Amino acid sequence: MASSLLSRAVLRGTRRLVGAMAARRHVGPVGIRAPALSQAGFAWHSTARNDANNNNSSSGTNANNGDRANLATSTADATTETVTSLTDIGIFSDPGCKKGNEDRFVVGSVGPYSVIGVFDGHSGSMAADYVADNLLTLMRELLPTSTNNAESLLEALVHRLCSGLFEFMGAQYPLEKMHSGTTASIVLVNDSMVHFAHVGDSRLLLVRGGAPVQLTRDHRLEDDKERQRILDAGGRVTYTGIPRVDGRLAMTRAIGAFSLRDQGITCEPDIGSLPLDAAVDSALIVGTDGLFDELRNDEVVSIAAQHRTANGAAHALGEAALMYRARDNVTVAVVPLPAWSSLHNSASSSSSSSSTQPFGLDRNLVRRVS
Repeated sequence: MASSLLSRAVLRGTRRLVGAMAARRHVGPVGIRAPALSQAGFAWHSTARNDANNNNSSSGTNANNGDRANLATSTADATTETVTSLTDIGIFSDPGCKKGNEDRFVVGSVGPYSVIGVFDGHSGSMAADYVADNLLTLMRELLPTSTNNAESLLEALVHRLCSGLFEFMGAQYPLEKMHSGTTASIVLVNDSMVHFAHVGDSRLLLVRGGAPVQLTRDHRLEDDKERQRILDAGGRVTYTGIPRVDGRLAMTRAIGAFSLRDQGITCEPDIGSLPLDAAVDSALIVGTDGLFDELRNDEVVSIAAQHRTANGAAHALGEAALMYRARDNVTVAVVPLPAWSSLHNSASSSSSSSSTQPFGLDRNLVRRVS
């Protein structure tokens, strides 16, 4: 009986992987890696989009143009050295089981900060595109007025992105049709500190001493405080498989989704800062729910630990989520910190390998088959 169950699971898993690989041939590369960078003040971001992808409706989404990494020089001043070399950051982004990829990411430098942003769009990619396209420009504009306070900079940045998106969408749609929204996990690293702003249900982990430390909380209805906040604002919560705001959105906060503002959806971010310990802090991992709905925090850290480079780790994480039948777009950024080299030099797998998974099908059976 157990043998028969395992055989059926292997067959289903094989079909899932073959199907995912066939789909990805139409939407671009399996993952995205940073190009070689030599100039300070660069801006590297995902640019997968076309006219249909910019629709305000998710039904018009596709990604036939694929995901590409663009390098654009900027006029920003040369940055001071930070704890992270941006060329070492690993990125993976894939549509998963969906036809198009509404996830976006940004990696860049502004003033003294290394900047990493991950954005999971919904109801089309308009909101995620706007935020990704304007993040670094707005940050450079706000930096001189931030008085060296990263948290006030991040708060002002999120509010400006939200108000700018409202104006941008309002010029094209009435409020009741302004559905497109996005999560935003924005991370600033400089010297021995990490600062972050967080909206939605993407997630930021710090790997400290080989263990995960979750720095953000998921803005979802499963969170008691978030559910009560929605109800107090007059929002309606429905249950169709998972709880949703007004039957439409599983998140409780987003940049955009203005048609649900009367339901309590807000772009107000969680802001935080944390000193880094160079002896034990090895990585920051930022991912969309396409990753974290399939892998627990400890599993993410365990998979990443098998790889010598952040790029190898990012690709292994993305492929693991796909193997476990990811139902959503999957994007993950792995940011190596000073302790990375000491903890990963003994990794058994090479940076180019993403096939070794520590949990395998037996672990998947326990979660999925009942």
